[in-house]
Amino acid sequence: MQVLVVAFPGHQPSLNINIKIHTNMKIEDFISALEEEFDDVEPGLLKATSAFREPLEWNSINALIFIALCDTEYDVTMTAADIDAAITVQNLYDTIVSKMNE
Repeated sequence: MQVLVVAFPGHQPSLNINIKIHTNMKIEDFISALEEEFDDVEPGLLKATSAFREPLEWNSINALIFIALCDTEYDVTMTAADIDAAITVQNLYDTIVSKMNE
């Protein structure tokens, strides 16, 4: 959730508006972002049902790259627990969308 604070010069902020951001991101867009981010993954290789760790040769460096991708592209903070709980690309996507809509 983002908070918009309206303030005019010389005045204290007087209005806070909570804006809930909903995503129109599609799983295909997310898969494309993953394939672009990780050089070892051939375009078209990943599917929603793919176990993401195998084609990405998952390690701690790739986890950091993925966390940074989520932060910069989706404004979502993924934790190690979030990643550990996911098995498929769809699981990662669902967690990101859920966090985007919090």
